[in-house]
Amino acid sequence: FDGSGASLDDKSFVDVRERLERWDPYWKIVKEFGRQDVPAANRKKTRVSTRTTSCISAVSHFAHIQNLPTSCANISVDLSSEYFNTKLSNANSLGNLNPWGLKWGEPITTYRTGDRRLLLRMLPLKRTEKDKKRSDTHQWPIGTFLQLSRGAKHEVVLIAQRQQQSHDPKLWKGLCHQLDMTPFLDAHSPFSINICTREMIDKIENPKYTIGMPVSKDFEDDDGKMCPFAGVVKSYDEEYNLYKIVYSDGDSEELTHEEVSSISIKKNDAGDKKEGTMLLGSYAIHLAVCEHIAPDDLYDQLMGNMQKISLESSKEMARQYSEKQTVSIDSDSEGGNSNINSSLTFSLICPISKLAIGAAVRGRHCKHMQCFDLKSFLHSNGHVSSGRWRCCVCEDFISARDLIRCGLFEAMLHDHRDKVSGVRDKISFRPDGTWFMKDDNKLRHAIKNRAIGANGGGESASVERQEKRDATGASQKHPITHPEVIDLL
Repeated sequence: FDGSGASLDDKSFVDVRERLERWDPYWKIVKEFGRQDVPAANRKKTRVSTRTTSCISAVSHFAHIQNLPTSCANISVDLSSEYFNTKLSNANSLGNLNPWGLKWGEPITTYRTGDRRLLLRMLPLKRTEKDKKRSDTHQWPIGTFLQLSRGAKHEVVLIAQRQQQSHDPKLWKGLCHQLDMTPFLDAHSPFSINICTREMIDKIENPKYTIGMPVSKDFEDDDGKMCPFAGVVKSYDEEYNLYKIVYSDGDSEELTHEEVSSISIKKNDAGDKKEGTMLLGSYAIHLAVCEHIAPDDLYDQLMGNMQKISLESSKEMARQYSEKQTVSIDSDSEGGNSNINSSLTFSLICPISKLAIGAAVRGRHCKHMQCFDLKSFLHSNGHVSSGRWRCCVCEDFISARDLIRCGLFEAMLHDHRDKVSGVRDKISFRPDGTWFMKDDNKLRHAIKNRAIGANGGGESASVERQEKRDATGASQKHPITHPEVIDLL
């Protein structure tokens, strides 16, 4: 392949890093490879990295061969040079240089907190609507073939990737696993990674802004205030896909297409179309030394920084939720709004572990009030799976950063955690802000069934006595008169 168009602008690379940090919090990025400064306009330099690029034109003379790769990339690293130019190196107990704390050449099957590994991961630069329905974790392009080269030695490295379906060759399904490169390398040998894939890259060119197009951007003036400065698009660098912007005060800078789009005054045809259409099917390559964080240690980190909804705020949210998003059942009321005096029923058992919730959390944007256990959630997402980072209540995708603690659930667990079991886990929240623990599930349903089938008042009296006992558990002296509500998702 000729490699043309394989450069990835630094802003896009930073976006890729942020996506990996958000959706794979078990690996802390320590040192990144593959980023380099290249000459740009006006004798300046710009930083770029690597993405997959189309290689159809370069292999057109092999048209008689079927199943040729359609996109490819190459990344080369001189570990020795990188090591001596970094401040992150350290020494092992024997005094020998041990770059970045890695155990070169040693495979590891179980990672512990503090283990450092050289990981190769890839992410699509542009996600389709179908892709957006899953968590944004590492994914190999379709039909990826990876070759590691060290000097004259070349070897194929096996990877866990999606499988082509026999009934439909266009379908590729399954899970992808990141590649730990540490066992294949030593600390001092330069190496290169050649990647070929069968992922098609959209060939639509990015529409360009016209020279002379007006822009406006806010900068800090001499008084420290943000003021708008007018400017124009002066030129376009075809090699690095950068626009040169000259402002009214004579200063200039080079910006990407999407950066120009955010400051353009008049949207032309280029500005109205989505930036980066040409990158559909192109993948960013991220090669970095990463430090592992085990779920239990990640739990400790999150608990120290996670946002918490206070008890009073949680109560108010529950009241509003009860009025707007619940349906009342078992109610004697006919007509009117029966939700006004309704109660919410929650479970104090985590749907993941089936044990009493420890640290009660839910997604920041989840529509429900039901919580689950943070530690169980982190352990369940520590391995690649089809349901990774799905909320176990509503099945929306949520990252660790999107979790919040609930003061209401913490208060209910504080009062009743010692009573939670497999047969007794339901708690009822009233509109007045109080709550009580319900009786055993089987007993409660048996009482309800007898009440429904009773013709006399004996069973009704039993139900009334049961309601009084439930109310007493919440320091209430009156029987329950409001209907029970199911928390709908």
